[in-house]
Amino acid sequence: MARITLEEALARSSTVDREKLATTSEAEIRNYMRDDGYDPDAPIEPGRVVYPPRAVREQFGLTQAAFAAWIGVPLATLRNWEQGRTSPDPSARALMRMMAREPEAARRALGSVTPDLRRSRGHRPGS
Repeated sequence: MARITLEEALARSSTVDREKLATTSEAEIRNYMRDDGYDPDAPIEPGRVVYPPRAVREQFGLTQAAFAAWIGVPLATLRNWEQGRTSPDPSARALMRMMAREPEAARRALGSVTPDLRRSRGHRPGS
């Protein structure tokens, strides 16, 4: 994996075709959604609330590294969820829902976040 500085990244030319982006129609966007496996016409299930991992993490006041270690997922996985590259699987979505709705139960189940955990990427609570 190549690493570059922010300055190097900003100096690179953009690969976004802004003209194509500006002329993309709603119908094309809907087709792209279908291609990606989403149904743009699917009704939202009544009472179903989605709890974004970032909002849940921020509710606990944790860094990405500390939150990932606390719930036992790789930091890269959490970053992918938060940046929308991938979606949490059903069990992770259920965990986010439980944590958002019952933060004290989450603390009891997962253990407290210790100062060591806040600094560590690999440590899991209870280990």
